[in-house]
Amino acid sequence: AVVSGNSLKLTVNSEACCTHYIHFHLLHLKWCGAIDLLANITAQPALSLSGMNTLVCVLPLLSEQRAIAAFLDRETARIDALIEKKWRQIEILKERRSALISHAVTKGLNPKAKLKLSGIDWLGDVPEHWEVKRLKYTALLVNEKVDGSESDLPYTGLEHIESWTGRRIETDEKSESDGQ
Repeated sequence: AVVSGNSLKLTVNSEACCTHYIHFHLLHLKWCGAIDLLANITAQPALSLSGMNTLVCVLPLLSEQRAIAAFLDRETARIDALIEKKWRQIEILKERRSALISHAVTKGLNPKAKLKLSGIDWLGDVPEHWEVKRLKYTALLVNEKVDGSESDLPYTGLEHIESWTGRRIETDEKSESDGQ
């Protein structure tokens, strides 16, 4: 957390309110946009004490607040676990995709093809009928300004290359780059 002059401390009256319920209520106010309406829009948006004092809270009985907070803890934990599981599945699928591409471009589609040494350690064996050539003999390398959004072709700019490893950084967004 960062504490600055724009911080407000909220102390909940524990005799009337369940702190955990208020936490979820504030999240709701944030997600529905109520808090954003109160922010002073400056270089660093901030909430004022007077603005926070105008917020309205719905307060059921204290026992019901506790029950709602416990329910939300259980259900959000379950949802968080499902999200984590999906992220793991996405990572596994990305690895599978990478392995599939690597295998197809280095071994081909015929699993029974005879292989030969490529002469390149990291490449390993390649199908016997394939050639191994330097990239400069297979493609025209162009070093000029381009707009990645002007073409349907995939665009890889320097912003898509990881420093020191040369690995391509995957992105879901269509690039509107203006690079070389």
